[in-house]
Amino acid sequence: EAGLSRHYGADWKTARPDVVERFEYEYKVICDKGFAAYFLIVADYVKWAKANGIGVVHDQTLHDDPSYNQSYNRSYETTEKLLKKYPSIVCVIDLHRDAIASEAPAATVSVGGKTCAKYSYVVSNAVETYRDNLQFIKAMNRTAEKNYNGFTGRVLERGYRYNQGLSSKYMLLEIGYNRNDIADCRNTAVYFGK
Repeated sequence: EAGLSRHYGADWKTARPDVVERFEYEYKVICDKGFAAYFLIVADYVKWAKANGIGVVHDQTLHDDPSYNQSYNRSYETTEKLLKKYPSIVCVIDLHRDAIASEAPAATVSVGGKTCAKYSYVVSNAVETYRDNLQFIKAMNRTAEKNYNGFTGRVLERGYRYNQGLSSKYMLLEIGYNRNDIADCRNTAVYFGK
């Protein structure tokens, strides 16, 4: 709501019924789908990047609505438009939280005295940028290995496109999963950003 006040003015709740209606709809979707924690992780990452002089284009479009099944088709269009609008973009980060049906305990590791959720990269081997993307991810893991004593992400190669053909530095990053505590995922986002 603070962002809406900055953008539309302090009286947005009474002066802009269209904004109130859209806010209530999007807020309901976010809560119903369990995305609130995800938004905190993204906010932490964006805040850290900006504070450290890294330019960020953060699109907040909900591509899962009305259906998850076509979310990558919808996000492809969004990402393609953003890459054209901001040609200086170096890296695309597609941030996810994995969902696991099992009752396995949350996967965590201690980094710098903090409990962090494990993370993984999903790399498409079905796109022309596969080798470049894989090398980029391997370089990320080498940096993590050096700086955080083995706090590296598992690399999962898959035969789906995941929009990764749009960039030679496209990262599909999964931080934790549905059994991880949000604080552990947020800790991971901070270390990952560094």
